[in-house]
Amino acid sequence: MNSNGSNAVRLTNGLADGLPAISPDSKWVVYNALTETKGTLWKVSIDGSIHQQLSDHVGISAAFSPDGKSIAFLFQSLRIHLRRRIELES
Repeated sequence: MNSNGSNAVRLTNGLADGLPAISPDSKWVVYNALTETKGTLWKVSIDGSIHQQLSDHVGISAAFSPDGKSIAFLFQSLRIHLRRRIELES
């Protein structure tokens, strides 16, 4: 997308994808993908060419570490919010 908002590129194809977080190097976006049966946490390259599922949970407040090597997020299990961290591959 251009700085003026023109030429926007859709990065996901789901009906209810959201809550994005951008990596420190601006190469990746982490987001929640919601389907009819469950939600999952994904990352996608900034150009939309690479998609990778990271978790079987909806990630609330997902955030990259400052070095971009891990993602921290909250998820709900049995009415309790839990914290989780995922180490990313290089």
